[in-house]
Order: sequence, then structure tokens, then C-alpha cells
Amino acid sequence: MLIPLRLSAQTDEQLILRAARGSDRAFEELYNRHARRLQGFFVRRLGDDADLAADFMHDTFLRLYAAREKYHEGNSFRAWLYTIAYNLCKNHHRNQLSIVRDDEKDMPTEADIEVELDETILHDALREALKSFKSPTCPRAP
Repeated sequence: MLIPLRLSAQTDEQLILRAARGSDRAFEELYNRHARRLQGFFVRRLGDDADLAADFMHDTFLRLYAAREKYHEGNSFRAWLYTIAYNLCKNHHRNQLSIVRDDEKDMPTEADIEVELDETILHDALREALKSFKSPTCPRAP
């Protein structure tokens, strides 16, 4: 008779296979093994924001849980876990860059400011020149 190994003695790959078959205790063991290190991964990649890192760590495990049945036996569990985590970081940075670019579209560039300043100076100079100019055919407006 085979005696099943305690969860703590099983490999990550064995645990994810058990989780895929419905064992929440096996998934909890994976969480306990990897959550702290995964949060550190996020802290380093998200600018030392511990709260954001915690959110991303939990999101990673939620995605992992939702996809646990898609795990392919023989693949590295850690590679799969960190691929999910890396993709979350990549998407986050891409979204942040997009937000910055959108904000920059609304901000005038240095060239825009110079053109506007030049136009203002020219407009003021023309107004002053027209005030002093008296045309014989165009009487000054009251």
C-alpha cells in the first residue's frame, strides 16, 4: 500500500497537479511556498511600492488558480508562475507608459510655447504699430 506524501514533502509540480484535480490544500501550500518571494519580485519591479506589489502577488495567484487545470505535466511550475508575474509587470509598465504619453499629448511642447510667445509678441507689436499709423484713406475708428 502506497502512503501519500505530506503536502509539504511534495514538489511544486505535484502540488499544482493536485490543485488541478480540486485540492485547495495543495494550492494553499503553493501559495505559502511562493507568496513572499513573489511579492519581493514585484516590489523590485514596481518601484518599491509594497501595496502595489501585494496586489500584483494576489492577482498572480488568482490567475494561477483560475488556470490551474491548464498546467502541463512535466513543465516547471516556477517558470509558469513567474511568467504570469512577468507578464503582469510588462502590462503594467506598458499601461503606465501609455498614460504618460496620453498626458504628454495634452501638454504643450517647448516649440509650441515658443511659437505662442512669438505670435503674442508679434500681435502686440502690430497693434502698437497700427495705433501710431494714420492712413489718409482709412480714417481711424473711434
